[in-house]
Amino acid sequence: MEQNHVGNTHSFIELCLESLRTSLPPIFARRVLPKYLGGAIALGTIANLGKDGPPYVQQGRNAIYEKESFLKWFQLYLEGGIKAVKTLEEREFK
Repeated sequence: MEQNHVGNTHSFIELCLESLRTSLPPIFARRVLPKYLGGAIALGTIANLGKDGPPYVQQGRNAIYEKESFLKWFQLYLEGGIKAVKTLEEREFK
């Protein structure tokens, strides 16, 4: 039964990512994430992750994300939580 759960989880993650891929703009500010994520992860959590969070550029008071880089990070987060993104520096997101 656990194996079935893993398969369903993977399919669910793929559906979530595909939905975000079609709805997120190419670049976006952190403050708009609640509109797209529906509370899946708190803005404060993302902000506090620092280098373990999604890649961003600081523009004044706004953290600006690029869609595909954010989605790669979010996939890791969904698959394994914060522990999975601790190795973010070792992955290519540039």
